Amino acid sequence: MNIDIGDVFPDFILNDENGDEFDLKRDFTNSYLVLYFYPKDETPGCTKQHTDAKKWVEVDHGAIPFLMKGADCMVAGVHDADSSIEEGDLVWVRDMTHKRPLAIGWATLRGEELKNTTKGKGIKTLHWVGDELWDMEL
Repeated sequence: MNIDIGDVFPDFILNDENGDEFDLKRDFTNSYLVLYFYPKDETPGCTKQHTDAKKWVEVDHGAIPFLMKGADCMVAGVHDADSSIEEGDLVWVRDMTHKRPLAIGWATLRGEELKNTTKGKGIKTLHWVGDELWDMEL
């Protein structure tokens, strides 16, 4: 089965790492869901396969502790950003050294503005490494 960006995802029910039922239709009706797969952490593919994904924002190490607590991403911590980002786009946030995913959220500015603005909020965070949804294993 092939699924492209924007396609309606087929319904499925699975158990998460705690044995709780995850029902796509029940839990995510009328909402956005981003499914992103990459190989097991700390494998060679982990740091290479997702680096070409579009709509990324790269943050410095000072921003990481705040993002890991669910904070929105302030532009002061943005090191670089995909220039194709438009305000309102769903973006993924990565660290500037290893290029690993840290969070996903809604851009509040265009890509060039994210790089060049020095004050204010750049991304409204939706999910981050360590939150309940991010840690779910299917």
